[in-house]
Amino acid sequence: MKVIPTENQASTEDLQKFPSGAISAIGEQGANGYDLSMFRSNLSRTPTERIERLQSALIVFKEVRSAGRDYRLSIRNHKFS
Repeated sequence: MKVIPTENQASTEDLQKFPSGAISAIGEQGANGYDLSMFRSNLSRTPTERIERLQSALIVFKEVRSAGRDYRLSIRNHKFS
C-alpha cells in the first residue's frame, strides 16, 4: 500500500532521511542520543494534530504546576497555624 502524503504531512522519503541508529529500550537512537522514533511519529501527524497534542500536554503541565503551587501554599499555611 503506497502512502500518499497530504500537503501538511511528511512523505516516506522525508521520514527516511533520519539517520538510523541503535535500538534501545526507549526507541531508535540517533548519533546525538535523540529518540528518532518520536521524531518520525510526530512528522507523520498533520500540523493540526501536532498542535492539538501540544495543547493537551500544556493543559496537563498547567494542572501539575497548579497542584504543586497549591501544595506549597498548604504547607506554608500549615507551618504558621
